[in-house]
Amino acid sequence: MSLIIFITKFNRKIFLCLLFLKSSYVDVKGNTQKLY
Repeated sequence: MSLIIFITKFNRKIFLCLLFLKSSYVDVKGNTQKLY
């Protein structure tokens, strides 16, 4: 049971990291488009 909880927390961390990377990537993409 504790293993499932650990995996869930781990997945949430990965999901948040991916979400953060995606948003920062979109920001960079938008900024480069503004420059051109």
